Amino acid sequence: MKKILYQTIEDRDEADKVELTGPFPCKKNPWLGSGFYFWDSDIHLGHWWGEYGYASNYMICESTCDYNERCWDLHNEYAHRVECKTLVDDIRKRISESDWNKLLFPKIINLIRQESAFNQKYDAIRACGIHSIAKDYEHNVRFNFRDNLPAYLDLMPAIQICLFSKSALNRKGYQIVFPEMYVQDQHF
Repeated sequence: MKKILYQTIEDRDEADKVELTGPFPCKKNPWLGSGFYFWDSDIHLGHWWGEYGYASNYMICESTCDYNERCWDLHNEYAHRVECKTLVDDIRKRISESDWNKLLFPKIINLIRQESAFNQKYDAIRACGIHSIAKDYEHNVRFNFRDNLPAYLDLMPAIQICLFSKSALNRKGYQIVFPEMYVQDQHF
C-alpha cells in the first residue's frame, strides 16, 4: 500500500537544494531513534510542527513510500506491539532498576535497533505519540465517550514514520508542497 509522507524542515531559502538532497535526518531529540521522520498522510501535522518547532519558518516536503511488512508498526499492528514488549522486557532484565527508571523510549529503540535480527526484519518504525499534540489544536477531531471520563476517540492522531535510511520502504520523490512560493508544477 502506498502512503503519502510529509517532512517538515526549517526554511533556509534553499528550495532547489532541499528537493535535490532531501529528505533530511532528524538531529534533535528523535523519539524513535535516528532516522528520517515523516508525518503519516496528514499535512496538517506538518503545519503544526512547522509552527511549533520552527516558529513558522518552515517548509513541508512530500514523499511516498510502500507501507509493508518492513515497517515496524507500533500503532496498527498488535503483533508488532507484542514483539516490542517482549524486546523491552528482555532489555529490562539486563539493566539495573535505577538505570531502567531513567531510560526513555528513544534509548530503548536504539538498543532494540542494535540487534541484527531486528535490522534484517525492519526498515522503519511507525508510531503514534499519545498527548504529543495539544487538545485545542485546530485540526484535532476528538470525541469524548462520556462526560465524566477523559477517554476519547482521536480520528486524526499524530502518527509518525521514521525511516532508517532515505530509501527505506521504497521511498520516492521529495517535493516541496509548502510554502506556495517554492511549489513547482510537478506532482506525484
